[in-house]
Amino acid sequence: MFTSIVKVENNRIEKFAEFATEPEAQAHCEKYGGFVYQGYYSPDLYVNGETVTVQMEQETAEQVIKRLESLLDRHLDATANQYRYESIRTMVTYEGDPDPEFDAQGTAAKKYRSAIYRLGINKIAACTREVDPLPIPSEAELIAELPLFEDFLQA
Repeated sequence: MFTSIVKVENNRIEKFAEFATEPEAQAHCEKYGGFVYQGYYSPDLYVNGETVTVQMEQETAEQVIKRLESLLDRHLDATANQYRYESIRTMVTYEGDPDPEFDAQGTAAKKYRSAIYRLGINKIAACTREVDPLPIPSEAELIAELPLFEDFLQA
């Protein structure tokens, strides 16, 4: 990963962009000025031997929604994978299966998926509302708030 650092003011990086290749980062620098740093964004980058703090651009509401929805989808699929299903979509198709174990897992998966999406929709709405939004949770914080699948399986 290559980072194009475009603007440094008062030993603080004000503008930067990340690119997969050095030529892309270099082309960005040639167009907008700045220099190429090899590596990912880090709050501890150095410029001329001095530590600088990188200010990440704030996510748009659409970016927050996409990121959190993707996290919930990955979490649901990972849960299904623990029970040897390909995905949550596959797992819920076993609701009503003649095999009691598969039926129980499919039924629980359907209820679990609904609970996860409801919690996610409410959390996203609270974080992206225009008036008094809640802080956007980290991925770990959001996962910690989710109910456990096992609670739905035993219900």
